[in-house]
Amino acid sequence: MTWASGAAGNGPGLQLGRRRVGHPRLDRDGVLARTDLEALADELLGGHRGSGRSAKWPSPVPGHPQTGATPPMSIYRTRTGEQRWKCFATGASGTAIDLVMTVSGCDF
Repeated sequence: MTWASGAAGNGPGLQLGRRRVGHPRLDRDGVLARTDLEALADELLGGHRGSGRSAKWPSPVPGHPQTGATPPMSIYRTRTGEQRWKCFATGASGTAIDLVMTVSGCDF
């Protein structure tokens, strides 16, 4: 039993004889495509103000107070169609995965 680098860039895995046992691959792009970022933000941050492109959410950064009349976070689509968010108060931004990590206070 040895720890080996995977073939064709598949990453590390456990080598048992000739059979390689790897970690199940998560389809990051598939997860992001199936996630409604606006609904996720509503669930994690407690709803939004406004509608459509002018919808705004509270800052997802733990401990960051609401300082102005307008919540600082907005959600937009990139040219490739991926949903992303940006907090204009703190500069934090990212995908749905990054939003969950930011709200949870974890990072890699």
